[in-house]
Amino acid sequence: MLARWYPSSTDRVHYPAILGQGTLSELRYLNINSNSYKHSDITEKPAVPRPYFILESFEPSLETLFKSNRMKSLSVNVSVFVTIGCIKALRLLHMKGFAHRNVQPAYFSIRLPCGGLLNRKESELCDLVAITELWCCRKYRANIPRTRTSLSYLGNWKYGSTETLSGKEPTAVDDVISCIYIMTEFVLGQIPWAKENGKEAIVKNKKTVERMTCVEDEKGTTLLNNYSKIFEWLKQQPHMQTLNYESLYEEILKMIPETAGQAGEQSLFGFSNPLLDAYDHGFVEKKSKDKKNKGKEGESSPKRHSAGSSSSKQANPERKHRRSSQERSPGSKHQS
Repeated sequence: MLARWYPSSTDRVHYPAILGQGTLSELRYLNINSNSYKHSDITEKPAVPRPYFILESFEPSLETLFKSNRMKSLSVNVSVFVTIGCIKALRLLHMKGFAHRNVQPAYFSIRLPCGGLLNRKESELCDLVAITELWCCRKYRANIPRTRTSLSYLGNWKYGSTETLSGKEPTAVDDVISCIYIMTEFVLGQIPWAKENGKEAIVKNKKTVERMTCVEDEKGTTLLNNYSKIFEWLKQQPHMQTLNYESLYEEILKMIPETAGQAGEQSLFGFSNPLLDAYDHGFVEKKSKDKKNKGKEGESSPKRHSAGSSSSKQANPERKHRRSSQERSPGSKHQS
């Protein structure tokens, strides 16, 4: 659908390409009607096979990029321009009357080369963000007033706007508000309402945060300016009409403080896998422990069938070896 609407390469970079498609003749849709729920034997529609699509896959996702950062937060310039990239990708949906309804970092990725390193300006990152998940998209109806307040929200409470969490129909403005929440999480390292569990508490906390004039870190350094103004600007926009995206980008760029530096400077933006030495070390350590345990089981099994005197003599050294290995391994106190 997007490929048909936006054939230019500039737009195609913001969504995955379709590498293949077809139908599965052996897997068909169920013939479900009003009477099917009363019977256990639901028949299949023989003439309607299920379609499939092979989509382009690329990494890293924004969630992976954020969580793998050793600084636990992203710089202001990177956060702002990555957020603009998310909005550029969503704009393609909004222009056709669709709302994503479940905007979160896991559903966006950055196009990096195989080597994982980019020597690009931070301001160019917005042209490398692509949306990877579209299963929640739904066409919103511009001719119907936004009066319904009993709709269930199917997205992530962490990033959903206060309007959609209150039961209103999601629109393009709500998708953009979710992007602003993502930007806030990136610069702070944690979303302000991360510890809240209830929906009402999250909504209350979000409304409080949206009234802040700026976003500051623990040391009092300003990270984002005009914070409350961006929400005021968004809520003044007509929910069921096309947003002025160029003006929106300008409003977001005004949020960058002077202390953040120039985004036009050349910088090395990189991503490699494994991401964290701690994660890599823990994975290798767990793998080596599994191999040792399997080796011990293999050695102990034939000794059970040996003579009683010899097996009893060999049992004590094995126990000593196990005790010494447990003492050397991290977390042995918890195991004992």
